[in-house]
Amino acid sequence: MKKLTLSMMCLLALACGSLLCCTEKENNNVPNVPNVPDEPDEEYVDLGLTSGTKWKATNEWNPDDSTAGLFLYADALVLFNSVLPTEAQIQELIDECEWEWNGSGATATGPNGKHIDLPAMGYRNYLGELNNVGVTCNYWTVEGVALSYFSDALEISPMVNHVASGQIALSVRLVQNE
Repeated sequence: MKKLTLSMMCLLALACGSLLCCTEKENNNVPNVPNVPDEPDEEYVDLGLTSGTKWKATNEWNPDDSTAGLFLYADALVLFNSVLPTEAQIQELIDECEWEWNGSGATATGPNGKHIDLPAMGYRNYLGELNNVGVTCNYWTVEGVALSYFSDALEISPMVNHVASGQIALSVRLVQNE
């Protein structure tokens, strides 16, 4: 029975391919991408938001996208569903934090003075081309809506057409709910 279970797990892993091998990766090989938490052992940062939501200090990394670590929405949903931020959590982050463009992404500083850095990894379009690296921060929410931050604007963008077609890849930043 153990051999059968192990064999089935191996087959499932092969069938699912990249979905089972996604792990967090430091972005040290990507130039000018800040991802160092406030404290080295602090995996989630308490920004002092009203809801008590804590934000992960670094992005998740998709090894299948070795250049930018971006995820298609369907993959992000399968892998991280319960810990992807909601649109309401993104709105709270926008409303309650001070935002600053730091040259290679955005810094969101919470009411308590702690901060997270959101690297401007851009996005992959429907052709798989990487766009706007160093220019825009784009993050998935569980509803398939994206947080987009440009050097001069912060917005929540409906991504309905892109979600339905699976044609765009964005960064993923996880949350820890209180």
